[in-house]
Amino acid sequence: MADLEKLGRDEEALSSYDNALKLNPTDAEALNVYAWMLIDKDIDVDKGIERVKEALELSPDNSNFEDTLAWGFYKKGRHQEALELLQQAAHRHPDNEDIKQHLAEVKDKLTQALE
Repeated sequence: MADLEKLGRDEEALSSYDNALKLNPTDAEALNVYAWMLIDKDIDVDKGIERVKEALELSPDNSNFEDTLAWGFYKKGRHQEALELLQQAAHRHPDNEDIKQHLAEVKDKLTQALE
């Protein structure tokens, strides 16, 4: 499924994740990847947020899932909520480059809003 995404075949990848989740709706990793695609590619940010929240219910301390949710909040303009989640995730995993990058982007957005 991830290979389809890498090939730019997003619709097929999303369909594959959707089908996989119908068979195993408690696959937290699949929920997160599916959510990430929906959020990052601006396909359906609200649905992505719903899906990653399901993943977090299954694995509440997963910083990658928090990163996905924070990115959804960022995309919806909920920058303060995104900041808080990313700070929490960065505290647990300070070497995670994706989290650091997203945290920097959110901080930059909040700084711009103050100017």
